[in-house]
Amino acid sequence: MAWFPWRRRLKRNRLFKPYDTRNLPEPELPTLETAFEDGLLLAEYATRMAVKNRIIVDTIQGGDHFDIDRFLPVAREQYLEMASESEFAADRIEEAVSKAKLREGDARHAHDYRVDDVRPLALRARSSRKLAETLRERADDEEALRDVIEQARADAWRDVRAALNTVLDSVAGIVAWNDDYEAERPARVRRLVDEDLAKLKREVRRRSDAKRDPFARHAAQG
Repeated sequence: MAWFPWRRRLKRNRLFKPYDTRNLPEPELPTLETAFEDGLLLAEYATRMAVKNRIIVDTIQGGDHFDIDRFLPVAREQYLEMASESEFAADRIEEAVSKAKLREGDARHAHDYRVDDVRPLALRARSSRKLAETLRERADDEEALRDVIEQARADAWRDVRAALNTVLDSVAGIVAWNDDYEAERPARVRRLVDEDLAKLKREVRRRSDAKRDPFARHAAQG
């Protein structure tokens, strides 16, 4: 009869055990050193970007002479700000650890921490504490501050050079047919400063505002 093959398939399927996530191997936690180094890389990058933006706005667009000492407070303030953020994060994580130790079972959402989350949370807290301590040390280390400012200066020039190349590429064809190219060159350079670098300045300020204000960030992305 036609229903016999179907019954045989059903019987075979019952031999397989249901999928159970508890049989999965325990994921390996990163070491404290790895977690700390990842956080430090992000902090260094954020500091470089903050200083780079100030260099573009104050020096390149504003026309002021570059003086590395002017940007020491900028780099120092950025390090201290991130150190405070890391300490705040560590406080919040340690509070979550205390609550998670008393809760068993499966989590109901991403921030519903349970006993199984205690180890990775504790690692994050220790990493944040160590990162905050290191960032405060760098804020007091003038050599480290000067080094990050020099890197930011190179980043700023790279951005401006890219803007210049874009403008020069857009007018490259003019040389072939415009006899007044050399005579018009000063006007084009002036236009570059007044328009293109001004546009770059607005973009830098928009990114800086978006970083400080999450609502502005969403608006900028929209």
